[in-house]
Amino acid sequence: FQSLNAQGQAALLVGADRVVRVTPASVAGEPIALDDWQRSVDELVPAAASTLRRQGEEVARAFLRQPAPPCGAVR
Repeated sequence: FQSLNAQGQAALLVGADRVVRVTPASVAGEPIALDDWQRSVDELVPAAASTLRRQGEEVARAFLRQPAPPCGAVR
């Protein structure tokens, strides 16, 4: 539920139309312990690469069409 809460907060802060949820197709097995860096690398890096291949174009179309305005230019 933590990630859904973070998504909801982001939508409230910047607007739901400016938030895209990027979720791996599947994360199998038991939760990864915070100090298990090797398992994190072995499982999360390939999951991130796969997700980028699957959803990268959607994110690029939504957010990378034009440069952002300089800081302070948005009111």
